[in-house]
Amino acid sequence: MQMIRHILATMALVAMLSNAWSNIVYWEAKLQDKSKGDVIIRLADISAIALHTYKLDGSLELTECTIDTKGSHSFRFYAMADKESSIQGRASRTALGEAKKLSGDKTNFPARKFPDGAYSHNVEYQLSSVDKVVKVFNSIKKVWHCPQSTEIIDNID
Repeated sequence: MQMIRHILATMALVAMLSNAWSNIVYWEAKLQDKSKGDVIIRLADISAIALHTYKLDGSLELTECTIDTKGSHSFRFYAMADKESSIQGRASRTALGEAKKLSGDKTNFPARKFPDGAYSHNVEYQLSSVDKVVKVFNSIKKVWHCPQSTEIIDNID
C-alpha cells in the first residue's frame, strides 16, 4: 500500500513538472504594418541566436540578428550601418533611397532572386537602423535565456 502511494505521488510530481517544463511560449516581432510582416517563433524551437556585423561584398556594412530554429528555417533581421563611410556604401544607400522615392515604396522589403532566394529557408526582415536590429537581438536573447512567458515586440521597423 505504501509502495502504491509512493508510485502515485511520484507520477503526480512528474506530471506537474512536465507541464512546467513544456510550457509553450513564443517570441513575436511585428512590423508597423502587420500585413507586411510578423514573425512568431516557439522558443523551444530555437537552436541558436547571433548578432554580428559584416561587410557585404567587402564594402557595405550590415548588422544582422540571426535566429536559427530546429528544422530548416533561419530568421534574419538586418540593417545597413547608420554611418556608412565607404564610397560604395554611400552610393548604394543613395541609389536605394532614390529608387524608393521614384517607386513610392515606403517599405524595406529585402530583394530575392527566384528561385534561389525563394527556397532558401531564410525569412528576412530589413530594418531601418542598427539600433532596431540590436533591439530585436536583446529581446530574443532575454526570453530565450529565461522562457517564462510569451514576448511580443511591436513596430520593429
